[in-house]
Amino acid sequence: MKTSRLFLLLALCSALFSALLYLGWSYGHGSLGFPLDDAWIHQTYARNLVRYGQFAYVPGQPSAGSTAPLWTLLLSVGYFLQLDFKTWAYCLGFVFQTLTAWAAYRLASRLWPQQEKVALFAGLFCALEWHLVWAAFSGMETILFILFALLLMERYLAHASQISIGLLGGLLTVTRPEGIVLYGLIVLDALRRYLRSAPSTGRRGEPFDKLRTGLVEPSGPCIVSAGLEMPPIASGETTVDHSSAQTATSSSR
Repeated sequence: MKTSRLFLLLALCSALFSALLYLGWSYGHGSLGFPLDDAWIHQTYARNLVRYGQFAYVPGQPSAGSTAPLWTLLLSVGYFLQLDFKTWAYCLGFVFQTLTAWAAYRLASRLWPQQEKVALFAGLFCALEWHLVWAAFSGMETILFILFALLLMERYLAHASQISIGLLGGLLTVTRPEGIVLYGLIVLDALRRYLRSAPSTGRRGEPFDKLRTGLVEPSGPCIVSAGLEMPPIASGETTVDHSSAQTATSSSR
């Protein structure tokens, strides 16, 4: 536990170095902002959620153009507190990048408990690797998704309580709907393990009851909400005009 805390401090310093280097370089070679239009779309949803109480790209027209509802909610906190939206997004990215490095260290320690250097390298890699640094400060939910994915696998390997694993699976899915794939694999593996180790009781539904109450029910609300937010453009029903997202968000400050 002490080693894990010391590494968390090391990850914090490494992530801070990465943040200063990336943001400083960006500022010196142009301007600070977000590289993808999706980031501005998330900002628009977050702003309208606070201003109008609607999960909508256009006020008065609730829509599902954002497939990262948890990230949108986190961004909306900045608008609620009346903080600069870029600064708040960068702060979130920095925190989640630090925690991602720590989670990678924990996961590697579970996989190779006798190889401390491997865990140290894995954690520092996540704190310094430039693709992950870019993701952390892109205004996107990518780094949060990676964090929950690593935590989910680490907690599962640590044989944590099914409720905690279920909650992590739900948070992963509500961050990005693709998270249901990783969580589904973990549920299937948990079922396989239980069927191989549990004695025969004559109750054929008992393993499924245990998984339902331990893994599925805690994640249910998050998974349902993620499903409700799936964009209609995935089925070609409609499209959303993203061209004015950056201008609208910037001018609203």
